[in-house]
Amino acid sequence: MLMHEIFGQSTVPSMTSDSDAAVVRAHLEQHGTVRRVLELGPWLGALTLNFASVEEVHVVDNFHWTKDHDRRVPNLLQPGDSFKDTFAALMDKHGLSPVIHHSDFSAFQWSGGPIDLCVIDSAKTALALRECLNAVASGLSKGSSVLIKNGLHPSFLDMMLYLQRLAEHGVFRIDPAEQSEASNIIVLRVEQDAPALKKSLAAIDPEETSSTPAIKGALEPFPAFQAAILIKHACEENWASAYAALDASSSDPALLRHWKSQHKTVLAAVKDIKQLDWFSTVLRAHTSAAAGKDSSQNFSKSLDATLSAFWRNNKGQPWRAKAMQPAVLERAYDYGYMAFAAKIQDYVHGKTVLDVGCGPGLHGLGYLTAGATGYLGLDPIIKLDKDRVKNLSRNSEKMPFGWSPSALSEMIEPWQVQAEPLQSLPESDLFDFAVMHNVTEHLLQIEDVFAAIAKRLKPNGVLLYNHHNFYSWNGHHLPPKKVSAIRADEPDQAAMMDWGHVGFQPEPEHYIARGLNRIKLDDILALTAKYFDIVTADEVLSRPETGLGRLTDTVRQRHPDLTDRDFETQNLFCVARSKSARARRQGRT
Repeated sequence: MLMHEIFGQSTVPSMTSDSDAAVVRAHLEQHGTVRRVLELGPWLGALTLNFASVEEVHVVDNFHWTKDHDRRVPNLLQPGDSFKDTFAALMDKHGLSPVIHHSDFSAFQWSGGPIDLCVIDSAKTALALRECLNAVASGLSKGSSVLIKNGLHPSFLDMMLYLQRLAEHGVFRIDPAEQSEASNIIVLRVEQDAPALKKSLAAIDPEETSSTPAIKGALEPFPAFQAAILIKHACEENWASAYAALDASSSDPALLRHWKSQHKTVLAAVKDIKQLDWFSTVLRAHTSAAAGKDSSQNFSKSLDATLSAFWRNNKGQPWRAKAMQPAVLERAYDYGYMAFAAKIQDYVHGKTVLDVGCGPGLHGLGYLTAGATGYLGLDPIIKLDKDRVKNLSRNSEKMPFGWSPSALSEMIEPWQVQAEPLQSLPESDLFDFAVMHNVTEHLLQIEDVFAAIAKRLKPNGVLLYNHHNFYSWNGHHLPPKKVSAIRADEPDQAAMMDWGHVGFQPEPEHYIARGLNRIKLDDILALTAKYFDIVTADEVLSRPETGLGRLTDTVRQRHPDLTDRDFETQNLFCVARSKSARARRQGRT
């Protein structure tokens, strides 16, 4: 762009935005007594033009044309040239005559009387900002305004942290109402007189900031500041601190916009892209207008849905950030441990959960994702330091999970598993919700367990269980579990097939003898009704793949005490509620 082309334009090339100019104009309108303005770093004067109504305007710059200036306005001057005359001519063209101070900021000292408004459009670091403030401190007093360009820009966290410390020490007051979401200018009001201000600037080291800054203090309300801290932690791949900072952030959509504006910077710094993707997913959930529980969401449909649900459903929990372990949740999702929790999430959300016969407790990760406020799993036969679980997504094949129950309990505070029987739990430990997922068929002392659960539920507490019916086609829990898995040449399968297991007389050490109780549907319902009030009892039919259609008259005749319902019901899904104290007393008499 040639010189005559610039002078022929009605606007002046600018490094500031229209929103920045709007902040300046709004401030002038709000504080109508502004008589003297000092601007540090005016460049070609686009912001200076907004001071046309001010009685006395001063600008400070070294007026050194840089390569960056040449990139923004090609062919106007050569890098290294002075643009003082160009600036003066542009101001004259627009009817302004500011007082020009041709100086480096480090060498400049104001001596021209009280400054009503100081605009700093030059500092890019905390050290540079202090240099600018020192240069003008003698003219500032309590009530003066200071507007700092990039004071709310996520790329300049060290400068924002310095401003926060100044505010915490009473140097400035930061009023969120004076800020504009569209501008990164921060508006400050001086709270000290000039001598005290100079002492404060000398005493407060701009480089003395925490290595893991947190969202607190004067800049806490600003999404740009919140985003800057998230960006710092992400670039350093300090994900624990990033989630802690996110937990302390507002859900303002502007937070996500600031994050996206710096995405290239973060992407260039981060090596573990998967962790970055996980964090970005959680950040989107955090700032979503739909934040909070969404009972219609099936969070088992995708990993993103799982991560989002865990974060949203645990809003307000003091452990949320630490418990946010995306790698663990990814493995639990991959292994199929979110599906059942998603199915029963309306019962679990906001409740303390007791999981009886929990195995390694991985369904508990699903319950926390659904919004459980605490989880305790009990199973006397679980090995707490053993990392071997059923992969439900691969036909319950046993394989390593990546973390043992002991390791998970250290990582996820509200998730605890104990290798203890239910009866060892103090009766004073009460829960909102108890669950047994495919456990009831294994309980050889099943009534004792139901009685023990009833004692450990709060008033109006809920018991939910999914019972795999022993008398269904695959109720033996042994091969073949599906019709497609039948191997006619295997004797062990032949003994179980097509309800052979119902009449099977096992040795004492056989799995069926030591691991299955053979309770009938009516009997478990009667037992449930003895200790609880049944809310719903849904009997789920087998599917063709699990034996539906294979029932014959020969089988019926072999077991005349059983009905087609007994043979063809695969699962019993039961929800029951604690009996009232009066009903429990009557039951004991």
